[in-house]
Amino acid sequence: MLERGCVYLVPLEERLDLPLDVSASANPKSSTGRLDVFTRVIGDRARGFDQLPAGYKGPLYLEISPRTFPVLVRSGSR
Repeated sequence: MLERGCVYLVPLEERLDLPLDVSASANPKSSTGRLDVFTRVIGDRARGFDQLPAGYKGPLYLEISPRTFPVLVRSGSR
């Protein structure tokens, strides 16, 4: 259970292994906005949220902050 007003850092099951000439960016699904859940992707040693530099290789994490009500999540949830 993710409680309203708290911030959670969750390791994702996905990892990246980008080529040296490819960077990546992420944006939340529209359903997170409708549910009033703030999310953003974080990578090790990345200099910002939702942006991963060219050549990034490593794990991904998701910052989750429910704004209005608690959210129940399970492993493998999208």
